[in-house]
Amino acid sequence: QWREISSLPSNHSELMGDGQVRTIIFIVTKECQFRCRYCYLVEKNSYEVMPTGIGKSAVDYILSNPEFEEDSVILDFIGGEPLIEIERIEEICGYFVKRAEESGHRWSTNYTIRITTNGLLYNKEEVQAFLTKYNEHISISISLDGTKRKNDTNRVFVSGKGTYDSIINNV
Repeated sequence: QWREISSLPSNHSELMGDGQVRTIIFIVTKECQFRCRYCYLVEKNSYEVMPTGIGKSAVDYILSNPEFEEDSVILDFIGGEPLIEIERIEEICGYFVKRAEESGHRWSTNYTIRITTNGLLYNKEEVQAFLTKYNEHISISISLDGTKRKNDTNRVFVSGKGTYDSIINNV
């Protein structure tokens, strides 16, 4: 079974700037366009999607939890392929910013949105709009396994075709 949200305990916090940062991981979907031979997610599907309400509840929880004393927070979106659910990510991030500002929370300006993606949807209009909107708070990682030959050995589409050229064309 997969978890909609997890949080690293305080003693595992990363250092960011002058203080510590809390990382909150949102697994927004199990769906992915790739079938990488080494993927930890063995049953990709389009029906196991984190409900937006769960994301909003997580935001309420982290903003109201006095045990989270870190100076900043990372909202980390993973999947499957998280950009498939860019509208859901947008809703959760918008809700986070609104609630943090309304409550005067120290994280209202001290947050990073981190997304790890396969890069296939990077040029999609909705994705670019999101990246532009949050450009001062975004950290995006596009995964690629080195050279074309190395990447296409393990990172393939459902058809078995390599993914390298599609990723590079989007980046």
